[in-house]
Amino acid sequence: MANPPSTDISKTTTEYAWVMTLQWPSGAGFGTSTTFGKYDAIPGTSRLEAYKSIYSLCCAQAGIAHGRGTVMFWSMETELL
Repeated sequence: MANPPSTDISKTTTEYAWVMTLQWPSGAGFGTSTTFGKYDAIPGTSRLEAYKSIYSLCCAQAGIAHGRGTVMFWSMETELL
């Protein structure tokens, strides 16, 4: 008898580690924020979808309006070596 399909999401996603640094105008200078985390991509997720999702998260965590931050650094790679 065959095993039923797995419903364990960890077997259907790929885990990525990411780092993003934002810069934005603040008073007479600039604010910066570097955020990092993990992103679980389901099959069919585009790189652009992942980037937009992570950018939105970073803006929210920095306390700035979406679209106000300029990305100064961005890296996303598979978590496992």
